[in-house]
Amino acid sequence: MSRSESAAAAPPPPPPPIPHKIWQIWLQPADAGPDSDTAIGTVQSQHAHLTASWTTHNPGWTRRLLDNDSAREFVVREFHAHADIMLAWTTAAAVPILQADLLRYLVLYIEGGVYADLDAECVKGVDEWPVDWTAGPEPYGVELLVGVEYDKIKIAVENEIDYEIDYDSHQRLEERQRFPDDMQFATWTIAAKPRSQLLWAVIQEIAHNLNSNTPTPAGKDKKGEEEEVELDLDRTPIEPRHAGSLAGSLTESLVMDLTGPRAFTRALFRALTLRLRVDEKTKTNPNPDLNLALTPTSKDNLQSRPEGTSKDNPQSRPEGASVGHADLTGLTEPKAIGGLVVLPVTAFACEQPHSNAGRWTDPDVLVIHKYHHSWAVQVQR
Repeated sequence: MSRSESAAAAPPPPPPPIPHKIWQIWLQPADAGPDSDTAIGTVQSQHAHLTASWTTHNPGWTRRLLDNDSAREFVVREFHAHADIMLAWTTAAAVPILQADLLRYLVLYIEGGVYADLDAECVKGVDEWPVDWTAGPEPYGVELLVGVEYDKIKIAVENEIDYEIDYDSHQRLEERQRFPDDMQFATWTIAAKPRSQLLWAVIQEIAHNLNSNTPTPAGKDKKGEEEEVELDLDRTPIEPRHAGSLAGSLTESLVMDLTGPRAFTRALFRALTLRLRVDEKTKTNPNPDLNLALTPTSKDNLQSRPEGTSKDNPQSRPEGASVGHADLTGLTEPKAIGGLVVLPVTAFACEQPHSNAGRWTDPDVLVIHKYHHSWAVQVQR
């Protein structure tokens, strides 16, 4: 065989672990003019040094910014057959941040790649992030990557009595108002393979939140019942519900509960709980290369273990236990659970004293969020 024939017969290179696409979003209010502070040209100019970091550190990757027109075109094209999602998209139209939250999940579900807020700076290229996207056989593998934003850290002493990190009472109250749940994932940067079933579960729950105007509390299912979560990750989306008006009644906290990081985190914990319960019932682990029986990696975090575990048996995990804070608190390295990889708080949320995060100079920092929080002007305080 000649050299040219051998080259022609060579198999094509394998596809990248995740699509080499970076997605960013800017949706402006309907009444914003071309010269307003929220005009897309103004916003792009203000964030040029941050958006450039994603192309600089990720050569060969494409970056696309979705605006109002391209976002609407995408949602109609990809989800026109899903009445609940279309209703949620329409319901959220009066408040751009609600649509922007929903859109990041929809885009990653269809296209895959990395989503990044405009005020997020890429410090290390995605190919350097500590995740093996090829790990584990089907049906899971690694399908979704998130970073911790908030972790209610406790410190254990020798007699195993826990003391929360020492803040004054005002700081503690402020923290609990911002973070009512014990753990919250960041949504300013998310990475995913296309068609992630975990993301589909998030989309279903957030569509329900918008269509009912009622967030699903932590530890509840969509019907408000305790813990008995009966969701089918492979079923068609929920039936559409009546959509009331959200404009004028939203607060920052309600945005977090309806579509933002609280909603995202709660939905992921519920989806993971269901996924692992199904595995336990069938006594099969379709993804043996991943450690699905997670426990806290911090040896000092004794009181945060699920009931039934012990310091002498740290790998034990009660059958049917809900996935949550106790599984992921105090991470010092990435952890995989049921197709999700969770990065320690320093990776995406450095400089967070409440969660014991590293400084911005820490070598484990992958993304720096600048917290411009420009969407807050759209809602009540």
